[in-house]
Amino acid sequence: MISLLSTTTSNAQFNEDDLVIRSGINFQYSKQDSPYSLPENMSDELTSFSYYFTPGIGKFFGNGFYAGIEGRIGARSQKYTTLADGNTTRANSTIYGGGILLRKYFKVTEKFMPFVGLSNSFYKEKGDKNLPGQPYSYNQSNFTADIQLGAQYRLSPRFGIEAYYTPGGLSVSKNMNSNQKADITPNFGGNGQHFSFGINYFLGRK
Repeated sequence: MISLLSTTTSNAQFNEDDLVIRSGINFQYSKQDSPYSLPENMSDELTSFSYYFTPGIGKFFGNGFYAGIEGRIGARSQKYTTLADGNTTRANSTIYGGGILLRKYFKVTEKFMPFVGLSNSFYKEKGDKNLPGQPYSYNQSNFTADIQLGAQYRLSPRFGIEAYYTPGGLSVSKNMNSNQKADITPNFGGNGQHFSFGINYFLGRK
């Protein structure tokens, strides 16, 4: 999801009190064996693609530390294929929510700064699944704690670009139409991976 900053190129100190407006887009794609094993919905292959925008704002507190809030607005499409009979189940959903972002930056040069971060997000996912002869709607609440590994490049005192990779994290999901307990899963690799690109605008001194 995207992010923020450091300081001005003329005085790039980690203790500058920059406010940062962020905007980014996050992509996620996976193709794997399906986790479902019910006889009436046995799916041997699951393909998933999602994207969401991450507008946000935050502040740099010094020594390379940053904290901020961000939104999560996007969509997901999934396809379940039963290899035995070729039946296909499709699901399309919308995603909306938000969370907090914590990062630690390391200054390599005045403009280039890699970072490690943790994103904690709560979001809703609502959509429809089209089973053969049995369409239905679903409503799911999700909480994620994702690791971020990336870097920022300062283009000017006001603008920077950033990219990061998320290898995975912890996922907690609850089907709001079911009485079953929430599913808590360490989610690395597969659909736990994300790629993100963004632009940051710094409101600190010139």
